[in-house]
Amino acid sequence: MKPDRSPFILAVLLLLWGTHADSALGVEISFEEPFADRDPIDAAVAALSPSAPADTIAARLLSALLALGHGEAEVAVARDDSFQRARLRPGPIWRLGEIRFVGSRLFEESELVGRLDLRPGRPFETGAVARDLSRLLESWGRRGHIFARFKLRPRRVADGRVDLTVVVDDGPLVHLGELRARGNETTGIRTLERASGLRPGRVLDRRVFDRSAERLRRLGYFSEVRGPVLTRGAAADLVDAELALVEAPTHSAEGVLGYAPAEEGGEDQLTGYLELSLHNLFGTGRELDLSWERVRAEELTLQVQWRERWVFGSDASLLASFAQVVQDSTFLEDMVGVEIAYPIGWGFDGSLRFRRERVVPGRRRDRLAPARSSTSSAGIGLTRDGRDAPWNPRRGVLLVSALDLGRRGSEAMIRGRGLVELSLPLASRQSWFAGLDLMALEPPPGPVQLPDLFRVGGSGSLRGQREDELRVLRGGIATGELRFHTGGMSRVALFVDAAYLRRAEAAAQGARLVWRSHVGYGLGLRIGSRAGLLGIDYGVGAGDSPMNGKIHLSIQNLF
Repeated sequence: MKPDRSPFILAVLLLLWGTHADSALGVEISFEEPFADRDPIDAAVAALSPSAPADTIAARLLSALLALGHGEAEVAVARDDSFQRARLRPGPIWRLGEIRFVGSRLFEESELVGRLDLRPGRPFETGAVARDLSRLLESWGRRGHIFARFKLRPRRVADGRVDLTVVVDDGPLVHLGELRARGNETTGIRTLERASGLRPGRVLDRRVFDRSAERLRRLGYFSEVRGPVLTRGAAADLVDAELALVEAPTHSAEGVLGYAPAEEGGEDQLTGYLELSLHNLFGTGRELDLSWERVRAEELTLQVQWRERWVFGSDASLLASFAQVVQDSTFLEDMVGVEIAYPIGWGFDGSLRFRRERVVPGRRRDRLAPARSSTSSAGIGLTRDGRDAPWNPRRGVLLVSALDLGRRGSEAMIRGRGLVELSLPLASRQSWFAGLDLMALEPPPGPVQLPDLFRVGGSGSLRGQREDELRVLRGGIATGELRFHTGGMSRVALFVDAAYLRRAEAAAQGARLVWRSHVGYGLGLRIGSRAGLLGIDYGVGAGDSPMNGKIHLSIQNLF
């Protein structure tokens, strides 16, 4: 015989019924007098749990009314038929009377009152008062008085007005005693002081303190930054700061191998690119970049860059570069440059650069060979990198712009370029990538010099073309990719590149400039492994069959 479970089932039903009976179905509100501004009250109700205690509901609603300036508001909450029913009597709106500041030795009272958005006669809204005074308190933090405090003393006067007296405690002038860090196995503490802006012995500016963690993240040297946390220092006017860090690999090696099938009458071509980046050298923040590129059998490019950060104790960085292009026996081009970059706020870096280029023709002369020349140029740039992961972004924007003014002999030339890259998440494992690269050159009068032109083509710009195959005067390249992220740094992408370019072509009398459109499409793979990030791009250009595309192999390794 099966056991009788009826008593057990009945007990469960009674328990469920009792739970249902104790839980309210909702919160209903009513007003004892006409009330127009219901949106903040409705928002407060929506944020409440129906099962919240009556005192909690009353306190939340009363706070919402006070924030609207109803200083005499009353709220009563009672339970009725499984509903929490609240009756509100807002009462009259209090208005600001006289506003005074007393006790500050740093600022004059008239100066403080003038900085407020609050004005006599406006509603005494507690939320607006708190926001305005909180913003004003930042003035003390900028002067190193980070422990300054306000004490409010409101006093109601006739006609529903409220006089507000703000008692100010300036607090001590605070200096940073010591910066400590945990997890910085490579990066020196002196480098952290420079990078964060938290330098011992200096007055502690609240703005510098609040931005210090973001400054460290933007370096790219750390995968995680926590803090800083302030602790009591060795004296009353000293505080210490402590950071918790997780260092990320900062050195990288990147290689690209390109293969293009033979065109009619030609041969198969292998191209290559190698770059070694040593960033945060010996924990000092210095950076060294070396690159070697063979665009085709007859052309070789070498480049060296050295970046020195925090020049003369400031936030500026100095970049020195040298590059050389050798094209068989046609010409030799040397480039020497210096660039100064400085963070200008809102995540942007501004730069000022100077460059000197020299072109020496070789023994071989053809229709595109340049003449001997020397060019000096100066330029400005603006950069913002808001991507979540530069190697495999799923969201964020990259903005790069540059404008250079040069002079060759007595003739002027102008060069400009702008790049926008946007990554948008579509689903948990999908994202859309879009890019636009615009370029323009206004050359000096006379024949166009081959080294002046932009180099376009290959994995870095227009896939479906050979590496740096095209020489371009002006134009634009648009890119679209549908990316499928398979985990970590790995992804699969379907891409389309489209360009409209004014490019140089060989002609009987030298270089001829013509407008041409180009389209490339294909498949890209990025495979994360212990060896690094392996990339494979297969691009098909206009006029190519799907089986006759260009292959670009790359490997990126962080260490």
